[in-house]
Amino acid sequence: METLGVAEVAKYVGGKVYGDPTVTVGGLQIDSRKLVKGDLFIALKGEKTDGHRYVLAALATAQAALVETGWAENNRQAVPVGRALIAVADPLAGLQRLAAAYRGRFDLTVVGVTGSTGKTTTKDMIAAVLGERMPVHKTQANFNNELGLPLTLLGLNVSHQAAVVEMGMRGRGEIQFLCSLANPTIGVITNIGTTHLELLGSQENIASAKGELLQALPEDGTAILNSGDPWCRKLGQKLTCKVLYYGIDDPEADVTASGIEAWGELGTRFLVRFQGRQIPVSLALPGRHNVTNALAAIAVGLACGLDLAACARGLEKLQMTAMRLQLLQGPRQTRIINDAYNANPASTRAGLSVLAERAGNAPKVAVLGSMFELGQAEVEEHQKVGEYAANLGDLAYLVTVGDLGRQIAGGAAGAGMDPGRIASFATTDEAIVFLTDHLPLGAWVLVKGSRGMKMEQIVEALLKF
Repeated sequence: METLGVAEVAKYVGGKVYGDPTVTVGGLQIDSRKLVKGDLFIALKGEKTDGHRYVLAALATAQAALVETGWAENNRQAVPVGRALIAVADPLAGLQRLAAAYRGRFDLTVVGVTGSTGKTTTKDMIAAVLGERMPVHKTQANFNNELGLPLTLLGLNVSHQAAVVEMGMRGRGEIQFLCSLANPTIGVITNIGTTHLELLGSQENIASAKGELLQALPEDGTAILNSGDPWCRKLGQKLTCKVLYYGIDDPEADVTASGIEAWGELGTRFLVRFQGRQIPVSLALPGRHNVTNALAAIAVGLACGLDLAACARGLEKLQMTAMRLQLLQGPRQTRIINDAYNANPASTRAGLSVLAERAGNAPKVAVLGSMFELGQAEVEEHQKVGEYAANLGDLAYLVTVGDLGRQIAGGAAGAGMDPGRIASFATTDEAIVFLTDHLPLGAWVLVKGSRGMKMEQIVEALLKF
């Protein structure tokens, strides 16, 4: 964050300053344990604690704190000399207003990315492509909600020429709100799947909620849409801004890929075409789904004035968010595909396809956790994943974790998989014990599940065998 005076911050957030009004802040933190000198501490109320408990201790390091009005009035006499409080009715809302105002200080390209699957990977790819031409700021980890996105925006500085921000949502109006903060100029929708059925009820409603990103684009903005997704096509038909479609072997798409082939252990090569020109691309990730994600990133690059060659060079320098199809050396000469960051039915099937494709004749083990937010379709969707796993035909073991994971196991058994090769557990600890005793020599192991399942614990345990 660029240096701001507390009086300026107070103006942005509609707050009142207590203490030294000449104080300046040059950083921001919501965790008092991570503060450095000159920071602004945001006192937020969480499920387990209240940041106001740490304000006075935080001011030993922080220059100022954003706090609730009542707390400020009761504690203003305790503010150290040379420190300040900025009082607002709601610190989270104040943080959001600050982020919106701060983003408005910068004239730059902002790319908003949403979708049911692939948005984090696509965000990383877009940042890699644009980084070939300009300094880029991007969402870190899963900072894609009403708290994370403001923190992302407040990480901007004068060197940045573009920002790539991931936008998650659980219901209608949430992406619209995030757009009101970020003011995107380019919008990317990777696909419209079944995640969030629990709250939204239908794919049509999910499409409408995701489409809020497109409705927020300016007339001279650009929408980047997956041509292979019928819901994306429907959303694109309603737009007046420029639209670029991307897809594999799709003659109607603007940016297309062909000639997809495996490259190395987990890489992929393909040809990308745009306006009659084509060049080869080398991508250090497996699977057709990641070629699709790469096409979205290339389309963003083209919309920003890069040529195909620059886009390809950017993808070759891709730095991925952790736990996204990471290939690790495990015990007993095994290879672990760590895809534990998150999961839904489509991405889990994609992960299983990667396992089948890349393991060759080696033993294959799929370790799959429950997938959340699927609503009334949760049982059916888990069973379908199990059927898909069974139809791969040569899994040495299918290991499932969690209550819904048992539905994956049931689907696999119902599709004819040998029950002796299926193991279901309630916890990751139980799965770890099983794998300790049964992990085949030289196996390839896929580990995947929803974020709440913490499937990375299995990966960490395997690496310690």
